[in-house]
Amino acid sequence: MPPGPARFRALFAGLAARVRRRVTARLVLDGATVGLVVAVAIALACWRGGLARGRSLAALAGVGGALVGAFVGLRRRWSDEAVASWLDARLDGREVVASALEVSADAPGSPAAEVLRAATLLLERPEAKRGTPRVLRRWLALAPASGAALALVAIFVNHQFLCQH
Repeated sequence: MPPGPARFRALFAGLAARVRRRVTARLVLDGATVGLVVAVAIALACWRGGLARGRSLAALAGVGGALVGAFVGLRRRWSDEAVASWLDARLDGREVVASALEVSADAPGSPAAEVLRAATLLLERPEAKRGTPRVLRRWLALAPASGAALALVAIFVNHQFLCQH
């Protein structure tokens, strides 16, 4: 399909959906990580306080964190303008994508048609797909570490309980 309004809209819609999915996934993982860290803190506090039921419910903090992350991700859905600005910054587009959202193609060779053409060519570049937000970040390594710590607290507490009775 030659560069034009329909091609630009199709490319932009696909990339915008991908950016939005990845931002939401990142927020879900952030929420789950925070939830698991909080779950370990709750489990340790309950263990020290002798509250067996609280230790069991502490694991739900991880699930709760993921649900909060999903809720925030869906509530903070990026607008087309925000996605266009993000793509322009990431792809060094000099605001051509944001400008293309606001214009309609007139006659071929018109300034509006040239903006759409430049934006379409920018979004067709291979780095456009690779330029979406990163989902995984270093601090997310706390999630499996917290999950392991939560499992160790559960095993240790159960073992300690069994040895006392």
